[in-house]
Amino acid sequence: MIKNGEVAVRRQSGLPETRGLDRGLTEEAALLVERGLAANTRLAYALDWTTYGAWCDESGHALLPATAETLANYVAHLAARAYAPASIDRALACILAAHDHAQLGKPATKQARLALRAYRRERAHQGQRTRKSPPITIDRLRAMISSLPSTSTTGLRDRAVLVLGFALMGRRSELVACDIGDLTFTVDGLEVYIPTSKTDQDAHGETVALPGGSPRRVDTGRYAASSTLSMVCCS
Repeated sequence: MIKNGEVAVRRQSGLPETRGLDRGLTEEAALLVERGLAANTRLAYALDWTTYGAWCDESGHALLPATAETLANYVAHLAARAYAPASIDRALACILAAHDHAQLGKPATKQARLALRAYRRERAHQGQRTRKSPPITIDRLRAMISSLPSTSTTGLRDRAVLVLGFALMGRRSELVACDIGDLTFTVDGLEVYIPTSKTDQDAHGETVALPGGSPRRVDTGRYAASSTLSMVCCS
């Protein structure tokens, strides 16, 4: 319901008065909303939602709307099954996103967050650490490249992808999305256009310059280790 003051503001600003609320999405709008999330996020949320739904059925909790106690209980349930804290955090985000999508008020998360914090501390006291992949060094990169054929198209492609990923410090999704049209060879080296990334969800795009030089040169910043493709690929 629009109050008199709101109606007056609308009339003074020239905005049309609200005659009713449209709660439905067209098929085109629904598809765009769904595709607003990254593909990997959609897959992860689908798994999280299935797991949460199964727990609700078994434990007798209401699926939606969830209460603050439901969220805390669910955190304890996942912690008892040794889920990684990051996975539990994502599960909470999935449930909150479902409330948003259903236009329901979000439940309070303080109890759930405190439970998750306690779980993190317990894991730390037990000596458990977040798994991290070992960094790729020049020597490891050369070893991977040397195992690939240099006489086939696929071998040359894979060599180029490995070197490009190392030079960009790029994510897998960025490399997969890279097309030949995104590469510009210049007198100074190579320019790579990255249309979208995990840190660029709105797809503003970014052009990264990779100057030619020694493959052992390392720069600071988001993108590091400039190198020429030929020096590493052909060595």
